[in-house]
This record gives sequence, C-alpha cells and structure tokens, in this order.
Amino acid sequence: MKRWIKDNPESFTWIVIFIFILVTMGLGAVIIGAIFIAHLKNIDIEEEVEEVTDEEAVEELALLLEEEDRERRDLYGVENIRLG
Repeated sequence: MKRWIKDNPESFTWIVIFIFILVTMGLGAVIIGAIFIAHLKNIDIEEEVEEVTDEEAVEELALLLEEEDRERRDLYGVENIRLG
C-alpha cells in the first residue's frame, strides 16, 4: 500500500478527495434530513394546539386561585387568607 501511494501520489490524492466529498455529502444529507423531520414535527404540534380565548383563560385562572385559597385555608385553618 505504501509503495502504491509513493508510485501514484496523484491517484491517492484524488481518492482522498473523493472520500472527503462522499463524507461531506453524507453529513449534509443527515443535517437536511434532521431539519426536515423537525419541520414535520413542528407542523404536527401546531395542528394539535387548541385556541384558547381570553374568557376561558380567565375562568381557568379563577378556578386555580380558588383551589389555592382552599389549600391555604386547610393548611393554616384561616378563613379568607390571601397571599399576594
């Protein structure tokens, strides 16, 4: 092998360049594939997202606050306690 490289340095150079090009193309394909898959997953996620109106958000927040108030009353035994 070493003798062949010494006898044909130009051929060896072209083989190394060809292998470098193949590796570069393979990495490029992997990167493009990863971007494409991420794009497809992003589309799927966007389709599953529900639209929430302001009224629904306010009602949900009010329910959460009431639940926190109940937990505080149970924990401290105090009526109408508000933190914040």
